Amino acid sequence: MNASVREWLPSAALSDARIGAVLAEPVEGWSSRWFAGRRLSLLSVGKRAVRPAEADASAIRAADGVSLRCESAARVRLVGWALGMEGWNHAANAADRLLVDSLCERMLDDLLAVVVKAVGAPRGNPDTPSVAVAIGLPGHAPLLTLLLPGDTLILACKAAIGSVHTKVVLDDRLAALGDVPVPIEAWLAGAALPIEQIGELAPGDVLVLDATFDTPAGLRIGGGPAFAHARLSSSEGRLALTLQS
Repeated sequence: MNASVREWLPSAALSDARIGAVLAEPVEGWSSRWFAGRRLSLLSVGKRAVRPAEADASAIRAADGVSLRCESAARVRLVGWALGMEGWNHAANAADRLLVDSLCERMLDDLLAVVVKAVGAPRGNPDTPSVAVAIGLPGHAPLLTLLLPGDTLILACKAAIGSVHTKVVLDDRLAALGDVPVPIEAWLAGAALPIEQIGELAPGDVLVLDATFDTPAGLRIGGGPAFAHARLSSSEGRLALTLQS
């Protein structure tokens, strides 16, 4: 299949808002795991005409084509929040620095993992602009910047558009059909007879059905599968059904 056809997207598919919707939940989930009382979220989303390989050289961490840039000052703040030490400064002891750096790398690798899981692997289209995503506390300067090859977002954005669009369309259609009467039938029981016996049936013959008196009737629409079950009852002298499930 031609790559230009395979990678086709509606014009709004890779909009900043759509990309933000795909990434917001995994990023906020990562934040809640590491920082009690702090909620890091997406601050901005924008496209850059930069190849992933060019961005990797200056990135702190990288995995599956996704790069993560986090400056030293931001690393110190993140580790302080993770340890519950407000205003913490970088440890002077070499052994402490090693532990702190290891913790920070673990946090950043975890963020990369959740983002890669959300967007998938690159699809090998180098002409797609990269997407820069700034992460931090609302109302403050960004602490981290993600740089993703634009083609990693294709499948995730397609899926998001499909599910949202389909749900909206179906909800609208169902609302429009809300007052349309639909015939409902109650299936009580059945029996199977050879053709020759069916031709010999006469008034007074007794047919034994495949149900007992307490077997509930199945409610169906148009001969389809039962969507509910009910027992026979009466109401104002007429045969009725009392729903059971």
